[in-house]
Amino acid sequence: MKKITLLLLLLTSISLAQNNSNLITDTKGREVLWGSFEMADLNRPQFVDWFQKGYDLYQPEASVVKKLSETITAYQIEVYMGTWCGDSKREIPRLIKLFGALNMPKENVKMIAVRGDGEFYKQGPNRETLGRYIHRVPTIIVYKNGQEINRIVEDPIVSLEADLLAIIEGNYRPQYPIANALGSQLSNDKDRGLSDKKLKKLASKFSDKTSSFYELNTLAYVLSTQNKEQQALSVLKLNSLLFANEAQVHYRLGKKLEELEMYEEALVAYSKAISLKPEIADYTQALERIKTAKEGK
Repeated sequence: MKKITLLLLLLTSISLAQNNSNLITDTKGREVLWGSFEMADLNRPQFVDWFQKGYDLYQPEASVVKKLSETITAYQIEVYMGTWCGDSKREIPRLIKLFGALNMPKENVKMIAVRGDGEFYKQGPNRETLGRYIHRVPTIIVYKNGQEINRIVEDPIVSLEADLLAIIEGNYRPQYPIANALGSQLSNDKDRGLSDKKLKKLASKFSDKTSSFYELNTLAYVLSTQNKEQQALSVLKLNSLLFANEAQVHYRLGKKLEELEMYEEALVAYSKAISLKPEIADYTQALERIKTAKEGK
């Protein structure tokens, strides 16, 4: 009897260990999910309060759900979220409730939790985010026959159900249009940047479609953590064209160029930052550092 009890305890501990394999403590001391997970994982004690509250309060619009349910099962959906992220805590309980209302087949949905810290910023443990250009969470990507149709980024324009229906009907433009468009321009498998000619065309196309340089700054940071340095550089160069009068944009570009030992271009970027904000000591110090690096090279 004692041996059977010990065996049961051992099997239970193994089961719990397996169930908790995607639960980690990040560098900020937070218990978070990381990697692929099941919807039921959000009922764990660490997450159940915000999950259950959001789930219970959300009521998808019945008329939209009815229309959406006619075609949604022909699509596949990937969900990238962070259990540490306020936007994810708001939208993902609603999304899961919507999936229930749609009778969405479990095999049509893939849920992936990313981290919000350090070298794994906006990444999964098994390179799930590579080539997906996940720069904001949650990101909900809709596929058909293996091809991305569109995505909802951070939060819906109208509602989750209305946005999904608009995607299926081919009439949807998500938030962060420049970052999303760049994802289709950059190479998924190799670290290739974009030519200056291409960047100028993109700047002209999107000049009136963004109000904040943070959109591309975040994308560049994510690409850097994935060792996509040439892609990150292209993103920062585009940002400097779109926000030519923002000193911080040129400073960020200069830092990346300095990291890549492209000192001549870094000098130009830092000098531009100084011309716009001469009172910022960091900019002047960066310029002097580059001059010293050039002399020693």
